Amino acid sequence: MTDRHNTNRTTNRGMAAGCGTLLTVVLWVGLFVAAVRADYTANFDVSGNGKFELQQNTANPPPPHLTNDVGGTNMFLRLNAAVSQNINSFTYDINDGALGFGSDLGAHNEIIADFDFRIAGTGDGFGFILFDTAIYGRKEIVPRLGFQGVQVYHEPTATNSLGIGFDVHQGTEGRIETNDNHISIHFDTELLAEFDVGTNVNLNSGDWIHAKITVRPGSGNSSVSVALTPTGGSPVIVVTNFNIGGMIPYENRPHFGGRSGTFDTSTIDLDNINIQYNDPVPVSF
Repeated sequence: MTDRHNTNRTTNRGMAAGCGTLLTVVLWVGLFVAAVRADYTANFDVSGNGKFELQQNTANPPPPHLTNDVGGTNMFLRLNAAVSQNINSFTYDINDGALGFGSDLGAHNEIIADFDFRIAGTGDGFGFILFDTAIYGRKEIVPRLGFQGVQVYHEPTATNSLGIGFDVHQGTEGRIETNDNHISIHFDTELLAEFDVGTNVNLNSGDWIHAKITVRPGSGNSSVSVALTPTGGSPVIVVTNFNIGGMIPYENRPHFGGRSGTFDTSTIDLDNINIQYNDPVPVSF
């Protein structure tokens, strides 16, 4: 593969200082509003915002690691290698001094996640999860001891947490999935829907694809939208304002988990991560 110019890269800042945190305090009668604007960024060439944990979740190496294409200079995260049952995690922390957000990030009414991914192979895919910190904690690896049953990769299921799966293998265990080129939406351990990505985007093309996920939790009007832009192509809207019943704003931290299958394997790469938390929810006393 040739090296890729980071056209989607945002300006990165240091982890300990100048991290772009905006803090505004407004006091009304019986109400405290902590307007924290939080961004997680990583392009793996320079320091971004946010401390993250990398974890190999099975005995089959390698763990997630930074690398580049042969002859290239652009660094990216290789989440998974094309090795049977290579299952790995990349999870952000909240309550770390280097993060700059403080220990109380809080809930937000809008979350916009932009990132680039590349899958080469046919098994199985990866998942993006917003882990509820009230259940899974504000730091350290998920899953870990005590969190059995959490599925962190292409079928991302976790308690009171939103998951988006990017699936390149048509599973037939228990149910027959839509196809080998689909996105799935999960909330609170339940699969809600699958969406055929269509013919304009091939998830396992081996080329970089830009994903934009917009999450707007809220009483009676919770929604998720997903757009994918292939290299050299135009944005393809795969999911538009899909309603998530029962999802209200909750404090969360982002997670990526990938799985290379037993017989069908894939390499899975990530780059140019930019996750924005907008419109913080007022905290009542």
